[in-house]
Amino acid sequence: GTSLVYALRGIFGDLSAASWVIAGVFFIRIVMERDYFWPSELWRRQLHLAIACMSIVFYPLALGLSYFDPYALGFPAHPLFMLLPAAVVILALCFHRNLLIQAWLAVSLLFAATGFLYSGNLWDNLIDPAAAIVSLVFLGRYLLGLFGLAAAGAR
Repeated sequence: GTSLVYALRGIFGDLSAASWVIAGVFFIRIVMERDYFWPSELWRRQLHLAIACMSIVFYPLALGLSYFDPYALGFPAHPLFMLLPAAVVILALCFHRNLLIQAWLAVSLLFAATGFLYSGNLWDNLIDPAAAIVSLVFLGRYLLGLFGLAAAGAR
C-alpha cells in the first residue's frame, strides 16, 4: 500500500513556499512557547489574508471559470511570464513591513529559480491547496471570533 504521505502529496501536490512559511511560523511558536514573540498576530493575519485572496481568485480562474488562465502565465515559456515575478516583487514592496509576506514571496522566487519543486510553474511555488485551506480556516476562525466577541459585547 501507499503511505499516507504519498496519498496526500498526490491530492495536494508539493508544498509551496506558502506552506513552508506557515509551517515555519507554527514551528517558531511551538519552540518559543510565547505568543508575544515574533511573528506578530497582525503579520500572520496579513499573510493568511494574502494567501486566501490569491487562492480565491486564482483557483476558480485556473479551473476554467473564465477563458483567462492565470496558470499559463506561470510557465517561463509564456510571453507574459515576466509579469508574474514583477507582480510578486510589487506585492512584496506593498507589504514592506511584513517580514512573513516578504519571506513567502522570496522563498517562492527562490524555489522557482532553483527548481526546488517538481513543477516549473511559478504559481506552484507561490500557493498550493493545503496553504489555501489552512489560510481560509485561519481567517474563518478569526472572523468568527471577531463576530462572536462583537455579539457578546452587544448584549
